[in-house]
Amino acid sequence: MKKLLIPTFILLTLLLSPVLVLAAASFEGGDIFRAYNNTKQDTPSWVDPLNNVDVRNVIEYQIRVTNQGENEAQNVGVRVDLPDYCGNREVATVHLTATNAGEVTDTAIVNLTSVGKIEYLPGHARYIDASGEHSLSDTITSGGVNLGNIASGNAHTVQVLFKAWGVPCPTPTPTPTPTPTPTPTPTPTPTATPTPTPTPTPSSTPQVLGTEAPRELPKTGLPLASVGVLAGLGTLGTYLFKRFKLA
Repeated sequence: MKKLLIPTFILLTLLLSPVLVLAAASFEGGDIFRAYNNTKQDTPSWVDPLNNVDVRNVIEYQIRVTNQGENEAQNVGVRVDLPDYCGNREVATVHLTATNAGEVTDTAIVNLTSVGKIEYLPGHARYIDASGEHSLSDTITSGGVNLGNIASGNAHTVQVLFKAWGVPCPTPTPTPTPTPTPTPTPTPTPTATPTPTPTPTPSSTPQVLGTEAPRELPKTGLPLASVGVLAGLGTLGTYLFKRFKLA
């Protein structure tokens, strides 16, 4: 029975040893994520928080990656989440991961002098290790970047650097106040004008016809009425008529 237990123990030790070795790495925690104002250069070194930052100032971020474990950290990953909101206090977060180490996070705060947001500047991501400076992909602020393996100890500390800047936020367009619909003024009903009673026209005074001047007979000037009188006298009238006409 003992002969069977010894080989089994040895076999389990061999199988578990890689896991024990991988679990031996660990990252330094604490204030490992800081910033510097490249435009103003008003601080002596990297700080957190970084104050008095104007929009359009260029900010450089530094991440210090140190493996404090006993063994090499495998497949070290770095990812940064930049704030996606407008404000005066902009908080970025870094995530450090490895196959054989627990995740470590830290934040870096940038205080803006006016409302704005932090935007990544492409083409400036890099890391510095014992062998020199190396460029990094711009995916550091999206899917993250891989630094490979990092040996244990402060001598193998890696600095990860990238740049961003403060940008102004658009001023929101105020919602117009709706114009109230005016209540129409009712049209007054016109007052009916009474039909005036006609004033009776007074009867005109009968016109007194003047006496028409009797017409004269042609050539004699004898009034027509006189002719009628003469005609009534018979023979005498005829005589007088002729007499008058011949006169």
